[in-house]
Amino acid sequence: MGTSESRVNYGSLNNPVDLQAGVEIITSGGIVAAQVRGVFGLWGDGNNPNALELILRAKNEIGMPNRKFSAMMFSPNIFPLVDKSAIHPDLKYLADDPQLTDQIVGCLLHLRLPLKPEAVELLPDELRSENNGRFIVHNLSPAGHPISGLIRRLNDAGVAHIALTTLNFSGHPEITNLREVTNFCAAHVDQRWAIKLVLRDPNFDPNTHFKGSLTIVDTRTASVYRDGNILPELASALLSTNLNTEEMIEKKYSAAPGLSQILAEALERGYKPIFLANLIRKFTQIS
Repeated sequence: MGTSESRVNYGSLNNPVDLQAGVEIITSGGIVAAQVRGVFGLWGDGNNPNALELILRAKNEIGMPNRKFSAMMFSPNIFPLVDKSAIHPDLKYLADDPQLTDQIVGCLLHLRLPLKPEAVELLPDELRSENNGRFIVHNLSPAGHPISGLIRRLNDAGVAHIALTTLNFSGHPEITNLREVTNFCAAHVDQRWAIKLVLRDPNFDPNTHFKGSLTIVDTRTASVYRDGNILPELASALLSTNLNTEEMIEKKYSAAPGLSQILAEALERGYKPIFLANLIRKFTQIS
């Protein structure tokens, strides 16, 4: 683990020692930054108000009304809380087989999920939001990415509900490079919300990998809620349904060079969703 002049430690998502350091920070009420598919984010204990306050202060978002966080739970853990009857018929299979869901969309797509009425209170208020009288949660399963090692360790340590948000100041784009990470961390030195640990994805290659906002799929309407680094047509292929894009929020970053063409060819040849998911993961890892 290395330390920069901004007093932040830089570790690796593939290093057990660094992962344990992250667990100790989060279980103590602190926050940790990490890199997932080209965008840096902040992680904390969703059940700890102090940790969530630290995140908001770091992002300069204290006092923002209705500020919510995404959840990061493996699909078998989140789907028992999901109201299957409110999911679009084309996507009900996701709730029927959460392990398959993790194989297909783990850490590739954010899922916008409706909660069972009786399960609403089982999630921290900051991880759920109300939409047209129904509570929903945005969940990104860590399956299929090195961040899963951190999440499993946190779960084993008793942190069941992990809050996630992007690393950036309010109103600014997501941070996608180490120079901006260093500047962000340096702005908080000696503050109680200072970022003490940044866990990097050792396999990330900015020339070929996905970069920026993660695609969000609304499972209630089988639609792309927000475009991102998985193109809508590829998200449709992964989920084996034609996702609606009429009200889609536009993405901020383009897809990786060359990747779209490779995946388009795979689609034309009729490859199955799990194969496509594995192809994406393989393509975005250094051999």
